[in-house]
Amino acid sequence: MDIVQFIDKLGSSDLRSFTICLDAYLNECFSESIEDIGINDYSGNVYILLCNGITIYSSFGQRVGFSVFENHDEHEEKEFDNYYLAEDYLNSRI
Repeated sequence: MDIVQFIDKLGSSDLRSFTICLDAYLNECFSESIEDIGINDYSGNVYILLCNGITIYSSFGQRVGFSVFENHDEHEEKEFDNYYLAEDYLNSRI
């Protein structure tokens, strides 16, 4: 799905969530490459997945969060309030 199709699919609160995620990306980790963008239909999270494994997410126009997968097989995530905490955690696992 291209960016235009993605944006057309979003409702108003989802679009607000996407802009919140983009703002966090621009302010905290613009040098990181984006692997994917999307919306989780189950949680309502709009997300930006970075190539380094950190996900920026927001739902229903609420505050942004950052997560790192703990266990891909069981879909367990560790959540953080800011990008730098997520990055420190990710780097400590290497």
